[in-house]
Amino acid sequence: MRVYPFLFIFSLLIILSSCGSSTSTDDSIASNIPLSTSNTVTDSDGNSYEVGFNQVSDNQQNPVVKKYDASGELVWEVVHDNSPVDVRAVLVTLDTQNRPWVVFTLDGGSSSNSYLTLRTTSENAFSGVYQSNYGQGGGPSVSVITRLNPENGVIERGTFLTARLNNGNTNTYRVRGIGVADGFVRVHGESAFRPPHTGTSFVSHPSANEFGPCGFFLNQLDLNVNLTEVVESDLLTIEEASTLPNTAWNPDCSVRQ
Repeated sequence: MRVYPFLFIFSLLIILSSCGSSTSTDDSIASNIPLSTSNTVTDSDGNSYEVGFNQVSDNQQNPVVKKYDASGELVWEVVHDNSPVDVRAVLVTLDTQNRPWVVFTLDGGSSSNSYLTLRTTSENAFSGVYQSNYGQGGGPSVSVITRLNPENGVIERGTFLTARLNNGNTNTYRVRGIGVADGFVRVHGESAFRPPHTGTSFVSHPSANEFGPCGFFLNQLDLNVNLTEVVESDLLTIEEASTLPNTAWNPDCSVRQ
């Protein structure tokens, strides 16, 4: 039988293409990674972490993270920001090494030494990460993903997560759930405009066109644990989001507690 080279090559390309697409968006969505939607967590040694904020004026909050030992005694308490910006600590989870990961929200940038990225951080904590600052404009609430040193509460690594308008200005992105497993950090976020797509710097998600019934984009986003790259970014319907094995949302768009 005569073999036609171009038919062989064409068939091979189809096979390779099929193999290459086996790690699909559906596979990522179905991954069984626990998510925290809580402001408290307890590690395997009985130590607990609590996150929140102090109301210091009508329009300013300062974030607070506390660690307690197994007997309930306070080990440390850190105020991670004392700038004029409204900053809150809202979520906490643990990785397999018992290190706390904290989600902060804030509504602007600042050059103050008391700002979140400078006040209680290790050297280069926000260097070489996916997004090192708030971005252009001010006012919308965005999220900051951080890993803390369990011994003293210092931020060892952190990145901002934002949406971005067509003019380049920052828009609201709120993380509603966070989990750390298998070499990456997963978040469930609500985006008021197009959320991030994959890559080492911000690119708007090309498929984000209509909000759906929740009034914002539901986004499942995976970062590598070094926080240098978004490796997966999926848009979810509320039907998809609420039926995941681990999810931040109820069927009515509210956040699970």
